[in-house]
This record gives sequence, structure tokens and C-alpha cells, in this order.
Amino acid sequence: MGWYVVAVLAELPDTFDSVRSLVKLNLAGNQLTALPPSLGRMASLAVLDASHNRLEALPPLDRSLKLTTLNLAANALANLPSLSGCGALTDLDLSQNKLSAWPTLPAEGGLVRLAMNNNAVGPDMPAPLVWALRGSLKELQVSYCGLEELPAEVGALRSLRVLNAEFNELRDIPATLGYLPDISALRCAWRWRWAHRSGGGGRGFRHWGNMPNKTRALAFWAIRSLLRRAHLL
Repeated sequence: MGWYVVAVLAELPDTFDSVRSLVKLNLAGNQLTALPPSLGRMASLAVLDASHNRLEALPPLDRSLKLTTLNLAANALANLPSLSGCGALTDLDLSQNKLSAWPTLPAEGGLVRLAMNNNAVGPDMPAPLVWALRGSLKELQVSYCGLEELPAEVGALRSLRVLNAEFNELRDIPATLGYLPDISALRCAWRWRWAHRSGGGGRGFRHWGNMPNKTRALAFWAIRSLLRRAHLL
């Protein structure tokens, strides 16, 4: 069997605003570092998937009035244009970027899912942002965000079903979570730590959650084996 080289896109033409009937655009898994300005002027676009690229910036999207799904996961975005004009947006995935600020969303939008995993947007989540999502949000993904607390306003997210706040620096969770009638999954696991020593010298503590998957798996089985030998499992 031979090897096949698959060409990937490194840039796009700036002529998307002339394609007036395009509803879905999938650009995932390429080598794009930017999107053309004309893409932000596509009034008919409803679904845009530009995940797993190398995007460092986005064009203004305030004219994307019909955009319902925006997937920008696994890029290199450090900031975002305002999304306040995207009133139809229901699914927004910004996970695994380099963001240090929360997105600007429509004040009275219908966002159902927001994924912000692996962005250093902590130490807290702005209360006005939570309040803007109170009537629609069902899934909130904020693991590995450097959060130290969740605002009491999360109790206003009456439609929320899934809250993933794993691997943050949370000291406690607000009592207002008890006001969420439909919550079915709440994840607030802490960053497990393990000590590594070599040659008698301490190497300090490492975050379990930051280990490569293979290292994590080996560590898990090593710990399980030790516990079994000690008749604790």
C-alpha cells in the first residue's frame, strides 16, 4: 500500500459574499491562519466549521444574521470580534484556543451550547454573560479555564442540563445550582496531583490533567497495581 499526500488549504479567496445561497461551510482540518473578510458578509450562512486550523484572527461577523452554528475549536485565536449581531447563534465552540476574554454575545440571544474548554479566561465568569444566557443555555463547557469561582447567577440558567467545570481551581460551587430543575450532569473534578521523584531528588508536583494520555494511562495502571498488592482494591 502506498502513501498518499493530502493537500490542505492554506488560504481562501475573498469572494464568498458573491455566493448568496451557501448555507453550510466546512473548513475543518486545514492550515488556515485567517478567514477572508467576505466570509463575514455572507447573509445566508448558517453553519461554519473552521475547527482544527491555525486561525489567529477572524473577520467581523456582525452581518452573519443567520449563523446558528460556529465551530472554531482547536485554533490559535487570542481574541474574537463581537458576536453581538449573531442573534440566531445556538451552538458556539471556542475550545482549545488562546483566548483570555469571554466572547461578546447577543444580549437576548438563543445560545443553547457554549464550549470554552482550554482557554485561560478565568478567574471568574462574568455575571452579565451568564444573565444573557439565562433563557436558552442547555450545555456549558468550561473545563481547564482557570476558574476560581462560578457566579451565583448560574442559578438563573433554568434550561441548563450539562455543566462541565472540571480541572479548574474552584474552591466551592454556588448554592444557586440547586435552583436548576433540569440539570443532569455536573462535572467539577479537581486536578489530581502526583509526586514524581528520581534519584532521591524531588521533581515537584505535576497536574494529572496535563499529562499526555499515554503517561496518564500508565500512571493509572501503576497506581491500581500498587493498591491491589496492598489489598486495597
